[in-house]
Amino acid sequence: MVGGVRFHKLILIVLTWYFSCMFMELSTKEPLFSGGKEEVQLDNIFKLLGTPDTGLMERFKRYRDQSKTMQKVPLGEKNYQPRVRELYKARLSDLGFELFLRMIDMDPDRRISAEDALHHRYFTSSPITDPSK
Repeated sequence: MVGGVRFHKLILIVLTWYFSCMFMELSTKEPLFSGGKEEVQLDNIFKLLGTPDTGLMERFKRYRDQSKTMQKVPLGEKNYQPRVRELYKARLSDLGFELFLRMIDMDPDRRISAEDALHHRYFTSSPITDPSK
């Protein structure tokens, strides 16, 4: 059962990332990350969120070494600064953007849990987002 619980937690971590993308895509009406190949997708993620810190990059590299498809992804060769705030902050209310950032955190250990996301203040606050932006 331990493996089942660990798998369930992993699925929720991945789904939280997925929902963060959908959350922003509903606001912008366009894909947050577009790119067919894994290396292009990962580069797009780094361009938006910034290059991960050394510790997280090492974790990514360990995973890459275990995955044949990830071995072709060049990790750490470029140093991007985060652009997510300048590109997307105006699309959501302050609470909505806070929730988005917590769901899209590249570090799964820091990412908000699905349960905590459902209880975020965003869902009980008055909507103040301007859909025309």
